[in-house]
Amino acid sequence: MRWNVVLPAVGGDGEERDAFVKTRVLEWIGKPQTKYIILVLGMVFLGTSLIWDLGANVDIYHVLNTGRFIWENGFTREEPFSMHEGLSYLPQQWLSAAIFYAVWSVSGYLGLAIFLYLILAVAVWVAVLAGCMQSGSKVGTVHVVVAILVFLPLCLTVGFRPRVFDALAFSCTMYLIQKARIQKDARYLVPIPFLSCALINLHASMWPIIFMVGGGFFLAALVRKEFRFAGRLALTGAASAVVLLCNPYGIDAVLYIFRSMSPLITQYIGECQPLIEFWFSLVGVGPYFAFVSIVIILIVVGLALSIVFVRRGDIWLPVLWAIFAAFALWSFRNSFFVLLVVLALASQWASVFFRDEKSRFDGNVVLPVGLSLVFLFSGFFASPLVKGRSAYEIVESNSGAFIVEDAMPRFGKEVSDLDVYAYDGSYLEFAYRIPCYYDGRAEVFLESLNGRSEIRGEIVGLGRREDQGRTVSFDDESLRSFIEKYWFDYLVLSNGGLDDAIDTHLMHAAEGLGYQTVYEDEGRKVMARPE
Repeated sequence: MRWNVVLPAVGGDGEERDAFVKTRVLEWIGKPQTKYIILVLGMVFLGTSLIWDLGANVDIYHVLNTGRFIWENGFTREEPFSMHEGLSYLPQQWLSAAIFYAVWSVSGYLGLAIFLYLILAVAVWVAVLAGCMQSGSKVGTVHVVVAILVFLPLCLTVGFRPRVFDALAFSCTMYLIQKARIQKDARYLVPIPFLSCALINLHASMWPIIFMVGGGFFLAALVRKEFRFAGRLALTGAASAVVLLCNPYGIDAVLYIFRSMSPLITQYIGECQPLIEFWFSLVGVGPYFAFVSIVIILIVVGLALSIVFVRRGDIWLPVLWAIFAAFALWSFRNSFFVLLVVLALASQWASVFFRDEKSRFDGNVVLPVGLSLVFLFSGFFASPLVKGRSAYEIVESNSGAFIVEDAMPRFGKEVSDLDVYAYDGSYLEFAYRIPCYYDGRAEVFLESLNGRSEIRGEIVGLGRREDQGRTVSFDDESLRSFIEKYWFDYLVLSNGGLDDAIDTHLMHAAEGLGYQTVYEDEGRKVMARPE
């Protein structure tokens, strides 16, 4: 890659100095690392300016709340945020939460957005390099275009959650194994157990992905009769399995993934549903057609990959694609792994068909630097987050501030003693330390995990699925019994929005029990129990 840079020379006594500076600048610009840094920053600012507000939701505030608790109190095995007491709790994202809160406390939501998109951008580039490595080509213009096209949907799929670390661990594992295979140097496998140790602490439920990547290469090595390499991969996998126990929760963190799935999860949380069900709800077709169409798509893509790559002996990429396509069929939230495999495939495919000079990224350094600055400033000025607050936070904060001011005069209670119903109470718990009935993290409220009660189904289970399972209706009498059971001090209800299916019925049930609306704005309605 050549970067054409023209720096004006200054005559007189400063001529030698300017020539020296010019030489140093050209040397710095000519380094591949410099180009990667500039392009990665461009992607970060692009994602930040276009998508960052979509990441603010109940989950990110639960993660931040967990991080703050760990910094203030250390590790916990009991759920400390909601109004329920004594629920067993394993914060399977404890290290991610601690990192997120540290970044947020220093730089706010904007800094957290940039931090997370930076991690994702690095994961994207590592996947590109893994794909280019197979054909021995350098990163060119076409690879930049492919990376950006995949980066944008990845921003939407991964979100502001610990899954960014999953993406990074996935790409790094793929790159290291491929590097070890091509260079025939087992030293590149040494970092993989450390990645395994990091992942069990960053996101315990996703520790299998490193073994899935390694397993894909292992199968490819057996097919290619690379038995020595397969043996080294097996030893690396064994070491990676041992270090899984290096976490504060021991074997419980390892087994978490096997206990955290429930029919309530896949039935009511869209991103946990199988890809087939997501396709069915997206296009509005019957489940049979959805299943057949997804299978046909996977078969066609699989055949195309086999024709293009297996003949060239590059079987590890199709194998990884098949493994993670099956993973996405199990749960839609895993589809971003498929995107990363496709990115590596596309990078290799582009390298094969664009080997001439036209694929090189020639141009003045002003272009990428200028684009990066444009992305940066658009990120600061083209979003409601100019003041460091997400749209979700703005909606939630008004009702929370009202309850803090109203609780003592109305009920003579401190905020920490309240019982508040909010279907997604993570922000209220984080910003105001208001204990809510439900904080949006379904795993915490499954009986199989908390050992006491199926709280997730207590309210959601009252709904009846209609219209092929896509709409929910609620019985007012059942909801009145639910309110009477807890006799909440406040109900924080949606005043137009996603929770209307539940909250509209709750409002009518509460009115029948004497609850009155004490606060209302465009986003939330607060009802208080009779004094």
